[in-house]
Amino acid sequence: MSIKTFIAACEAQNVKFSLHDDEQLKISAGKSISPELLAEIKQNKLMIMDFLKKKSITSQHRKNESGDIIPLSFQQQRLWLLDRIEGASVHYNMPVSMRLEGQLNVAALCDAFNTIRERHEVLRTHFKEGEMGEPYQVISLYKPAQFPVIDLSGETEESKAEKTRKAIDFEAIKPFDLSFDDMIRVSIIKESETKHLVLITMHHIASDGWSIGVLVKELTTLYMAYSSNESLTLPRLNIQYADYALWQRENFSDTSADSQIKYWQSQLDGIPDSHNLPTDYLRPSQQSHEGKVLFSSLDKTISEQLRELCLERDATLFMGVHAVYASLLARYSNEKDIVVGTPVANRPQKETEELIGFFTNNLVLRTRLQETQSFDELLKQNKQMFSEAYANQDVPFEHLVEHLKPARSQSFHPIFQLVIVMHNYGSTKLSLPGVSIKTVEQTDILVKYDILLNVYEKPDGIELGWEYNSDLFKAQTIETMARHFNALLTSMVRSP
Repeated sequence: MSIKTFIAACEAQNVKFSLHDDEQLKISAGKSISPELLAEIKQNKLMIMDFLKKKSITSQHRKNESGDIIPLSFQQQRLWLLDRIEGASVHYNMPVSMRLEGQLNVAALCDAFNTIRERHEVLRTHFKEGEMGEPYQVISLYKPAQFPVIDLSGETEESKAEKTRKAIDFEAIKPFDLSFDDMIRVSIIKESETKHLVLITMHHIASDGWSIGVLVKELTTLYMAYSSNESLTLPRLNIQYADYALWQRENFSDTSADSQIKYWQSQLDGIPDSHNLPTDYLRPSQQSHEGKVLFSSLDKTISEQLRELCLERDATLFMGVHAVYASLLARYSNEKDIVVGTPVANRPQKETEELIGFFTNNLVLRTRLQETQSFDELLKQNKQMFSEAYANQDVPFEHLVEHLKPARSQSFHPIFQLVIVMHNYGSTKLSLPGVSIKTVEQTDILVKYDILLNVYEKPDGIELGWEYNSDLFKAQTIETMARHFNALLTSMVRSP
């Protein structure tokens, strides 16, 4: 087994490595590490450290030093191309609405957002097109932004509710001009002296799920400092997202990617063009992004039993939940070959962990179910499949599509249309002194896939968010599917 494959197998079990000052190996794990695995890690310590050093990113190629044009990352280029094809699309807006109650220091909050804009160049990056049509990045010099504050404190309660709802909806569907706008917008609605609504929208080309955790953590630290006139404690960022984009372009040119591409060509050979789930409505000729979200949950007892079952079999909770999801999709579609996508954080380098940016890569999870297969057997099969997928995660999904040449259609996403996401990049919550905060959930959303199952591990059980294309499925269908998922999982846990 190569050192790269060994590291990937560890990552599939939530065991991750990083370097501290290039001299010390740091190990983080979601659960206790078995003595056997710990012995292997110690035996391979020097090779692990050498591998991590070679994959590190530096800022030695920055445009200020070389004068070269900075290309987009592969992830960014796909979204830029979609934006060019579809026009100023809102499908990749990432809106977050938060209701704040208490004595909010609006000036300190605005200063905190501006400092984040100053720290993270990607949030003030624009995307231009060269003479030959190639996109490139332009990083604007930092200038403090003026965030609008809408004062509704003199309005009636009915008027406040109506105008607030319209503001939330408008912000979510307001497009970004990638060639001109900053990639973050912030507006504040003042309902009274102690009630505010903060609307944050980032474009996916500059952000991802992990980035929201970074934003929240920094916002908390900066607000506390500005509101109490304390000194700042945020460490300096050694690199920026543009460094990653340059590194990715150079790193992917290495012929080592050939073996990973060959793996995916073999692993995904003969996959169906699209899933066979029965839909309530005919699929439109052009992909619709109108969607809704349904929330369901698993009680604490069943959640704990599933977690323990996976732990006993040396599998992650994600492997177990995915096995249930694949089984449910097989029952609904009457198919045994189930293809599901999942995003991975794609931040193996320590330098990227504190950056806001679009790092996420898509992995394809293919499950071949058998009629007589037990849940134990399926979980064992899943472990192997996950380990192989993580070992070959360096190929950008955009390149995978180019090599596989799947059937392309404007009516569905290539390779997979069903997705599962395990939200385990951190449970950071915004915490401001003297202010209570509640996220405003939206049930009407824009979706990129037919069905996306969000899995949130919480102290009181597992919460599920079923995002679905409402031009394909009725709400009642998804409600029934959610109940069936719980019933199937409960049965599998009790009799694996």
